[in-house]
Amino acid sequence: MAEGSRRRLGGRTAARWSRAETTVTKGLLLAVFCVGLVAQFVKPVGDALEGKTYLGGALLSIVGYVLYAEVLRLNTAHEAQQAGARQLAETVGRLSDEVRGLTARLSPQSGEEATAEQSMQECA
Repeated sequence: MAEGSRRRLGGRTAARWSRAETTVTKGLLLAVFCVGLVAQFVKPVGDALEGKTYLGGALLSIVGYVLYAEVLRLNTAHEAQQAGARQLAETVGRLSDEVRGLTARLSPQSGEEATAEQSMQECA
């Protein structure tokens, strides 16, 4: 029983982290962008960080932000597509089984060809 509650707790923790991960990552990238931009144009901040590549780092972080958002969007679309493909495969399999069953019921027992009238009578 304790193991089941641990799994649920672990699952809830994983679900919370998956929701928070996007926000944390985007927040960090935006913070790097803002600090780099401020350091480039505000002399005391730039002197405190002691470097000359603030604008490049800021631009790189905003590119990372955009790429991260796009990768998340593509992953979501891919997961939705996979779910749709699984559902379609299940539906096709179920319909195929139903067609086989109907074909077996409608085929003549003695090996002679079935006519449209015989098929209609068996369906009714």
